[in-house]
Amino acid sequence: MNKINDLDRFITAKVSKRIIAYMIDTLLIYLLVFFFRKAFLYNVAALDVEMQIKNSIINGILFSFYSIIFSNFIFKGQTIGKKIMKIHMICSNDERLDLMSLLNREILGKVFIEKINLWILLILLPTGLLDNLLININKSPMYFILWYLISLPWVMFLSFTMLVNSTKHLSLHDLVSKTKVVEKEH
Repeated sequence: MNKINDLDRFITAKVSKRIIAYMIDTLLIYLLVFFFRKAFLYNVAALDVEMQIKNSIINGILFSFYSIIFSNFIFKGQTIGKKIMKIHMICSNDERLDLMSLLNREILGKVFIEKINLWILLILLPTGLLDNLLININKSPMYFILWYLISLPWVMFLSFTMLVNSTKHLSLHDLVSKTKVVEKEH
């Protein structure tokens, strides 16, 4: 199979290393997006809610493609941030990360499940319900509460809480894809 060398002993990666790796990767993606916008979108006015939602989804998809390209084709289980932090992704059965597990992790786990709130907002846009909610947000606390129940990334918060509080430091996308992030034991 694709079993990792038994001579290498792995331990669960520290949460701090995962967070720093994520921050490095996020910074790289946002710099790329920033320079792309500067180069190709000269006079972009303030973004309306619809564009903010679409931009968030596009950024999530870009981040997933970045992770897939680096983790599958360049560094084998690592993004640039993970490479710097000396951690990498493997399957939970200690086999090397395969493309299907990586796709499940990045697309299903991160883009669709953890960002479900963005997809709900995108679905609500053409119905006019979102506009109605935003128009009435100052008229009643009910609209204000409803807006935050829909718009906040609750599933992503849950995933982060799982990462920090579980003994194996597995997030929701790790569980969905049956992957884990590890570092070599010293």
